[in-house]
Amino acid sequence: MDATSLKNVVEQRADVAGESVKRLAPELRAAVENEFTQLSREHCPIGRAEEVLVREMARHVTALAHAEKAEPSVLAMSAAMVADTKETTGDSGLDAALAASVTSDGTERVSRYRQGHERAFHLALRSLVKLQAARSSHSGRRDVEWDRFSTEEGCENYLIGWARSRERRCPHCGQSRGDWICSRSCWECRGCKSQIGMRWGTIFQGSRLPLLAWFRAILLQINFGELETEQLSHRIGITRAATIRKLVASIREAMKSPNSDVLLAGLNRRPSPQDSS
Repeated sequence: MDATSLKNVVEQRADVAGESVKRLAPELRAAVENEFTQLSREHCPIGRAEEVLVREMARHVTALAHAEKAEPSVLAMSAAMVADTKETTGDSGLDAALAASVTSDGTERVSRYRQGHERAFHLALRSLVKLQAARSSHSGRRDVEWDRFSTEEGCENYLIGWARSRERRCPHCGQSRGDWICSRSCWECRGCKSQIGMRWGTIFQGSRLPLLAWFRAILLQINFGELETEQLSHRIGITRAATIRKLVASIREAMKSPNSDVLLAGLNRRPSPQDSS
């Protein structure tokens, strides 16, 4: 099965997978969510299909931990049942009870339960690796951009270069002539001497969020479309859900605007060869 077909199948199973988790006891549901958070940090799923697979992996890991806790109790109960029905005095009797307990129906069921979840976990993991490998093979541009914007300084350097390359007019007096002040990373109007920062005119203007969070959220939104809040949180380093929702709403609104190139600081355009070098 190719990556596209696999992705479609996984997305179709999303609701079924969600219902499987909902049917678990509250304490097990909490354990699944905890495992999902840990696995998400490790595998960084992007898109609904990858998230479903990571959630499936979390469910199977939780089930395996549950089976490990249950196994001693099953063995003890099986041994007790043998002791009630057979003569177990002496070493030979004890050996018979222990041997019978590990071959009991309950122990066999625990073993099958564990093996089933182990196979399912590795199947989900292999599917996730396949989807992510296919995504990486088609993401040369995204990889270049992601590496380029790996630090706040990298984002600032890009934004300064973009701001300096634009023709602009002073929002106060309308003067088009001005000078770039490198020490303050701003443009100064020659007419009224107003200074305009590098974020001016973009959706970052007035925001206290780091440029790194904005840039990565824009790249993810443009390249992958709608993502879950939790997925974005892991990728852009913001934990407050309300902040992420507001950020995403601003990006989507800017993408629909005829002035999107300015609002998104050119991040919606394909980079030139020198940009990628």
